[in-house]
Amino acid sequence: MGCTDSIADNYVHFAVVDDGSCIISGCLDSTNPWFDPRANRDGGLEACMVVVPGCMDSTACCGSYSALATVHNEADCSYKGCAVAGTLNYDDSPNVVNDASMCIFKVKGCMDSAADTYKSSANIHLAQFCKYAGCMDPANPGFDDAATIPDPSACDVLYHGCMLSGAFNFETFYNADDGSCVCPSTMEDTASCKYVLGCTDEADDNYKENANLDDGSCASSRRRALEDVYGDVDLATLTELDRISAEMSSTGDASSQQAWPSTTF
Repeated sequence: MGCTDSIADNYVHFAVVDDGSCIISGCLDSTNPWFDPRANRDGGLEACMVVVPGCMDSTACCGSYSALATVHNEADCSYKGCAVAGTLNYDDSPNVVNDASMCIFKVKGCMDSAADTYKSSANIHLAQFCKYAGCMDPANPGFDDAATIPDPSACDVLYHGCMLSGAFNFETFYNADDGSCVCPSTMEDTASCKYVLGCTDEADDNYKENANLDDGSCASSRRRALEDVYGDVDLATLTELDRISAEMSSTGDASSQQAWPSTTF
């Protein structure tokens, strides 16, 4: 019989029956980090840890770290940071030691890199600070409705002329209509034309209601031109002469230019 607990001070290795006589020395202070709940005898000063509270964080600054500390106390640690109120990274923790070099001060400005007033150092975006250069002439094809700073060089070079397809003086490179379109009376929409060519004689068979500039196409005008050449002949003869003149002119026969008077005005 004897103590059969191998960690006991009085362990008897040959004992087969434990008689409850085991003595285990250790730290009996339950508040100490080295407290041993199995101990039943005070092991003295060496059994319990000497408690030295302090900062055990080696990353702490300003001499607050203690290599001798045995129990960590966060309140004893100091850390560098920004303690300037109003900065973006303001830290009001009680153990922060201010380091102004770590502070991020507020910089207001336009943070849109596409803006002409973009401020790379800004960290607070203010849209009203953003300005964009561009063509601000609403009549120009290059007009930019997002522009807030006039930039004449951004506007398209204007080529004034008739932009109405089907007009006699239409050109594809025109980009600014100047209202100078001269149109045939056969166009469906002539409202944008300055001049509409056709017969303006309301009493004539060839009269065009939308024409505002006579082009000599009236039948009476053609007859007068023939009468000036051939004299006073009957209507049937004049009509036939007119037909032949128009027919020969359409073929490009040079002789027709000499034999028959021009009836186009």
